[in-house]
Amino acid sequence: MRRSFDASEWRGALDLFEANAALAVRKDARDFGQAITKCHWEIASTLLREMEAHDVQQNVIIFGSLVNVYKEVSMWSCSLQALQRSLDVGLQGSVISINAALSACGRAVAWQSALEMLVN
Repeated sequence: MRRSFDASEWRGALDLFEANAALAVRKDARDFGQAITKCHWEIASTLLREMEAHDVQQNVIIFGSLVNVYKEVSMWSCSLQALQRSLDVGLQGSVISINAALSACGRAVAWQSALEMLVN
């Protein structure tokens, strides 16, 4: 799945992703990351669970993409949860993912949650 898609083509990205699965093409973190970035937030969450089911290594880029997907649809609490989940699996939060989570909180005027995240 090396072809890139713009944000309006998320269905195409998902179709290609699923076609690779049907052909038993082994998907790696890059494939999952690209699909998460381009898909609807509900599908992006499902893809993260699918990564776990297929023992695909999760990384800060994957979680950063998920945090950003939630930010874009104003789901600040899910952004914080995705960031926390990355920390729970032993990853160090990147400046990009922390900034995206803070931005999501800022858009929702949820500064208290943002501050709690920074303290923890």
